[in-house]
Amino acid sequence: VEASGSRVRNALSSVVQSLSSENPKVSIVESEILETELQYVDFLAKLKELYIAPAKGLLTSEERKILFGNIEDIHQLHIHISHDLKKSSDLGLALEKHKREAKDSKRGINVEEYLDYYPCFREAKKVVSVVLNIEGKRVDTKNLTNLVLTYFICPVNISEVFKKYLHIMRIYQQYVGNYERSMNLLGRIFKSTKSAHKSFRKLIVPLPTQERIEFFLVLPLSRLPRYTLLLKDLRKHLNPGDTDRISDIDQTLKALKVQCRGIQDTLRRNCAP
Repeated sequence: VEASGSRVRNALSSVVQSLSSENPKVSIVESEILETELQYVDFLAKLKELYIAPAKGLLTSEERKILFGNIEDIHQLHIHISHDLKKSSDLGLALEKHKREAKDSKRGINVEEYLDYYPCFREAKKVVSVVLNIEGKRVDTKNLTNLVLTYFICPVNISEVFKKYLHIMRIYQQYVGNYERSMNLLGRIFKSTKSAHKSFRKLIVPLPTQERIEFFLVLPLSRLPRYTLLLKDLRKHLNPGDTDRISDIDQTLKALKVQCRGIQDTLRRNCAP
């Protein structure tokens, strides 16, 4: 455990040093990535509240499956992504605070002190300390840090977050493949004389554009292309010496390009006469 924690600690030390000299514009782009992710998660949650939940009493299970596709799976995926992006953001904020105080006191950046600015790490350290006390064990500060890091491993920057979830983003292909069927069904529901369909229409008609079902259902089609634009912008501002992050982003962009091409091909086939 100690050896594992030490390796994580050493890796984190290099991250701290690279982050401490990065372009301020990196933080701006990373903030935009987090903000748009949180907004996307909120929109999908709103879709569930306004339409998916009420639809269970108005549409058949087959109609719901066609209309919403696997958008609930997409929502769950992005809850996890937003959670890790928030952790990464907290890590950056902790670094900024530590940098300021280290500069004021004319000290260098210390990993243990730096981590103590990170709220999640402080809480994890408290838990580990309590467990060790119960078991009657005593460890010094460095070994305590190593123990906590062993069980508290999360992506330490945005490029690692995308690297972690990239393979799961393939679920978008299923959603895009179903999108035309979803829109066709929605069109039929708008014209239907069935009482259940009329009731479902009443959920839609009075709402403003950004709360209409069409607005929510089209959002996933642009999410991966949006990531591509944001990550390209992020890469442009990274320190050239930060080769690991640049490599991670390049790999992510390459994989996203393939997925976006697949989405475009699917939409093109579905829209063909």
